[in-house]
Amino acid sequence: MKNVFIILVASMAAIAAYGRGGHYVLIAKDAEFVNGRYAYLGIEDMRTGNSEIADSVLIADNTARFEGKIDRPAVAYIMTATAAGTDLPDGRKLVQGTAILEAGKIELCRMAGLLYPEAGGTPLNDMLVSFMTVTAQTREKLEEADTEAEVTRLMNEYFVYAENTIHENRNNALGAYLLDLMAAEMPPAIALRLISDFSECEERFAPIKAQAQAALTVSAGNAYIDIIGIDADGAEISLKDVVQGNGRRYVLVGFWASWCGPCMQQLKALKKLYDNYRERGFEIYAVSSDFSREAWTDAVAAERLEWINVMADGGMESPAYEKYAVSAIPSNVIIDCATGKIVAVNLFGTALESKIQELVKNRK
Repeated sequence: MKNVFIILVASMAAIAAYGRGGHYVLIAKDAEFVNGRYAYLGIEDMRTGNSEIADSVLIADNTARFEGKIDRPAVAYIMTATAAGTDLPDGRKLVQGTAILEAGKIELCRMAGLLYPEAGGTPLNDMLVSFMTVTAQTREKLEEADTEAEVTRLMNEYFVYAENTIHENRNNALGAYLLDLMAAEMPPAIALRLISDFSECEERFAPIKAQAQAALTVSAGNAYIDIIGIDADGAEISLKDVVQGNGRRYVLVGFWASWCGPCMQQLKALKKLYDNYRERGFEIYAVSSDFSREAWTDAVAAERLEWINVMADGGMESPAYEKYAVSAIPSNVIIDCATGKIVAVNLFGTALESKIQELVKNRK
């Protein structure tokens, strides 16, 4: 899953000291804003991660302008009703953008589908812009990487950068926001170290802490964990039975869903990989988290997925997903059937192909 990023850049140790409360002006101008309707400003409680609407303004000239005072920097969400002028079905507003509300003038522009602060504004927002920009740049490099070693290097460099940035912003709004954003992508040991930095946010990060602790068991060198899925005929198929099947050398356990765009995009490469190595002991045990059984079976049939397909009872809240600490899809692990050990986690594209090729080649 090449949605992890970044190269190490200059230290931001002084940023935490710069962010301050005070008078703010936040301006969001966007062609998608409808004049004469309301825009809303939601402010997040750093300790819990919950947000409440603190202000509303009428949109004019496709612009929402908020002004006020804040005691300490906080994450702010700019929200509107839907294009039809109504709230979402559950009564929530539609989030259009994110910024750090702090003293100064903050102007937002659209980037990666949402509104983010423009560079050259306030200190914490400049840090947020830098983080998002380098993230995008490194994602592009990851997409071009053609070896597992290169992917690993880029990811490790990013994680150093991310850990340093969040640590230097410990117990402030930016650090809490970035940790919430990135924790699921980080190695669990890093996530746990960072969570310990946020003494004010124990309640907020309790679920992330539990997820990271579970993820520690799902790493290369550890024994695989047996799970059970239901196939299209309603029969139970355990991972243990697949791993212990005659002639099996390696099993890729893949977590996916038909509604997941990145999951569907990787199927072509997976089918090629399966065709090339299935006769050499390679198997795929694909665990769907689809909401609809019909959507899942339709996708399996339409894509002609010939490997072992099962559905997790409970989707992403199922025991199968919880045991493997899956919080985002696609996700995968590779199991060595001879040893019962996990040999790799979350490899995709050329990195996955190279790893399977290496494993099969080296196994006599």
